Parts: sequence; structure tokens; C-alpha cells
Amino acid sequence: MGQELHGAYPYVRDFFAEIERHSDISIPDHFFGSGSRELHENGPAQVGLFGVAIALMDVLAHEFDYVPDAVVGYSLGTYAAMVTAGCLDRWGALEVLLEVQRLLDTGRYPGAMGYVIGLRRPQVVDMIESIAPGGEKVWIGNENAPQQFVLTGEAAAVCACIEEARPFALAAEVLPISSPMHSPRLLPLTDELARFVEERIEVRAPSPSVALYAPMLGRRVTTRAEAVEVLCRQIARPSYWEATLRMLWTNGCHKFIEAGPSHVLAKMLRWTLRQAKVQVLEDPLSVEKFALGRHARGAELLEPRMPGEST
Repeated sequence: MGQELHGAYPYVRDFFAEIERHSDISIPDHFFGSGSRELHENGPAQVGLFGVAIALMDVLAHEFDYVPDAVVGYSLGTYAAMVTAGCLDRWGALEVLLEVQRLLDTGRYPGAMGYVIGLRRPQVVDMIESIAPGGEKVWIGNENAPQQFVLTGEAAAVCACIEEARPFALAAEVLPISSPMHSPRLLPLTDELARFVEERIEVRAPSPSVALYAPMLGRRVTTRAEAVEVLCRQIARPSYWEATLRMLWTNGCHKFIEAGPSHVLAKMLRWTLRQAKVQVLEDPLSVEKFALGRHARGAELLEPRMPGEST
């Protein structure tokens, strides 16, 4: 989708060029056409998906006068959601994203993640306790949907849990991620990130017109202090994605959109809220169809996400 938006809208081209000046990562070079060899590396992938999510919101606002009623981001997609909700500007969010990646790349926080589908939460908890007793090596990092979980922590213990789950689950696989996202192992990293944010990033309370929901909290973010906490700490805290979707539904958000071509979040949404309506915005045609098809403003949701952290 980024390539089509880049070709259609001059302000998207300017935005991608400015991203390269800030990050030394060229979205066209890495993502357009067949992509570069570095396409799936964490830095380019995160910056690219962040850029495309913000570009999509720019197009919806500039071309169709559309702003969502509420936003929620999956994992590192939280940074794009926070920009849309007015908590920080796009360049501050990009700075935080790059700093997170720099800290992860130091190699001080190794680990692994893997998903399990088709087991109930008590079964997953019992399995973790049997493989890694004491709650110090493996955790449930993401509660994505009913019977959909992501495990995180020490690599060997996560892999052992996934192997243990395979005969009983509908699916269980190790993800191509070398960091224990959403686990206490990253708490020292978040201390460093909090100092970085305090010194360099201006954070505001969410806009009253665009509600920000945070999976770290499982609810709406209401104050600047909560926004700062989510910005700095969410990568070391569990992600309650299912609970957050249910809270959105309870609060009147019944129509959802997903930013990007994967359909991953749309599938998790349908698994959780079968009566909800969801559209995936994956190219300019789907964006135009969505925008022009809105006959009345409703409670809708943008869900930017980052790659590799769900199934």
C-alpha cells in the first residue's frame, strides 16, 4: 500500500523522504517492488509500517476529511496510534521507535516469542508452569483473542513450551523474533527509554476527539501520565488485546478498520467480536471505497501494527 500512496499523493512522497532524513531508512528502497534484503529486519520493517500507517491517516484526513473516533495499536503499532490520538507528533514517535530498536539491538535483551492457538488460558498457564516453574522464564505476552496467546521470555523455555503445546493446540509455532517483547525481561530497557522520553519527547494527553486505547491497560488512556506510561512501558508489559477490543465494543465502537494488507488484526477481531464490522485498508481503492461509503459518522477504529508479533 505504501508504494501506491507514494505514487498518488505528493505529501506522502515528502513524508517518506523526511522519514529517510530522520532515520536513514528509505521506505521506497526497502519496501517498493520486490523489496530489499533488509525488508524483514526489525529496523526497516518497523519504520516502514509506522510510516505507512501515518501516511494512510494523512490521506484519510486530507482527501476524505476522515478522522477515527478511536485508535488502538498492536504492540509497537501503539506509536502510530498515539500520533493519531494527538499524544505526540510523528517525529517524536519515530524517535522513540528508533530508540527502542537501538536498545534492542545492543544484544542485552535476548529472548523469543511463539504463538499458541486453540488452548484455553488455564491450559496455557499450567503448561508454562510445568515447563518453566516459578514465573521467571516464560510469560503470556499477548492475549490476542479467545484461545489465542503469544508466549514470550527466555528462548529455550519458550521453544519448549511451544513443543509441549503442539500436540494439543490447533497451531503452535515459534515466531521469528529474537527479543522477549511484552515480558519483564525488558523492564531495564523501559527504564532507559523513560529517561530518553523525559529528556527529549513532548507527550500530551490524548485528544478529546480521538480516543486512545492501550492494550497494556486494556482500556482507554485518559491522562498525560497514562500516555507517558504506555509510551515508555508497554513493550515490557502484557498486551491485553482481546480485553481492549471488548472494551471498545462496550464503549460504542462497533465498526473497525485495519491499516495494512495482512488481515491479521481483522481475523483476531472477528474471533473476539463476531458481530463487529471490519474493513481492511490495503490499497488506495479500498481506502476510497471505505471513505466514500461512510454515510454517517460512526465509532470506527484504526489499528496500526508492527510485523511478526501476532498470528
